[in-house]
Amino acid sequence: MEDILYSCCTLDRDIAELEQELNDMMPNFTTSVIIFNHNAQGGQGSKQERMVVSRQYERVSRKLDKLKRIRAAVNEARENLTYRELTIIELKYDLMMQHQQVAKQIGVTVQHYMRIRNAMLDKMFSYLTW
Repeated sequence: MEDILYSCCTLDRDIAELEQELNDMMPNFTTSVIIFNHNAQGGQGSKQERMVVSRQYERVSRKLDKLKRIRAAVNEARENLTYRELTIIELKYDLMMQHQQVAKQIGVTVQHYMRIRNAMLDKMFSYLTW
């Protein structure tokens, strides 16, 4: 769960990069089909080319779908958190503060902060259903 929260900082950027990669693949795929269909060697090269590009496209598409599902699940879970829990997420996972700094920032002891944090992680985990 914590890995997901740490990766949320870069999730939108990663999704945008994968979408761009998919967009870049599409013209190459259609162009390669046109070029290889007129090739004098026959269709063997074009078939292999299409298979490779198709597999790459499917791999990137699956990864993009997974990241979008993660982002949607985390956003849904965040909607059900309290202000204090959202503050902990922002300080700990977005700004990457140490536990002592977060506890001081929200005005509690480190032990109380850890209890709140663990309860928050359990609560978020219960919302993540893939």
